[in-house]
Amino acid sequence: MRGPRHLLRTALPAALLLAGTQAGAHSFGTGTDAFEAFVEGTSAVLFSPLTLLPCLSLGLLLTLWQAEGMLRAWPALFAAHVAGFVLAPGVGAWVGPAMIVLGAAVAILAALLPRHTPAEAVALALAVGAGTMLLSLEGHGWLELSLPIHLGIFVGASFAVAAGAGIGRVALEQLPAPWSRTGLRIAASWLAAIQLLMAALLLAG
Repeated sequence: MRGPRHLLRTALPAALLLAGTQAGAHSFGTGTDAFEAFVEGTSAVLFSPLTLLPCLSLGLLLTLWQAEGMLRAWPALFAAHVAGFVLAPGVGAWVGPAMIVLGAAVAILAALLPRHTPAEAVALALAVGAGTMLLSLEGHGWLELSLPIHLGIFVGASFAVAAGAGIGRVALEQLPAPWSRTGLRIAASWLAAIQLLMAALLLAG
């Protein structure tokens, strides 16, 4: 098994690359048609490592919890998206570092715990779901953006978690061996290492 040094050598370049993303408010274009605005909203979630990596981490944890984990947790996830949408105008720049620290914590739990409970899965879905919306809409006033952008952010936030859960489920179904779950936990540890390094860089200024 490869040691921590190899893990850090792998994660550090990725963290340096990803942490270059601006942690401030997303800048959305104006004058675009509805479809372009929708795509812009989804891109705000899917192309920002500060939202994508925590969502992927949550998706892996939900699949490690149970095969239908994403479906069972989705009502809580959606409720958290709505709550984050309502509260977003009141947050500040702190939400970026907080989100990546949360994502690292989710990935660490996915990597270290052999089993997960329903309460844990729902609580983490609530936290990541709200954080995703808070960060994606940080710096923008209430209903300042167009409806298609808001819809795109909602879809992107759910899709990012579903992508992580789907990748995990395909891996478990196509490789039905005891080590397949171990492989997913190793992947979660990589996500944790990347996010911890990103958090350190962000908090260092």
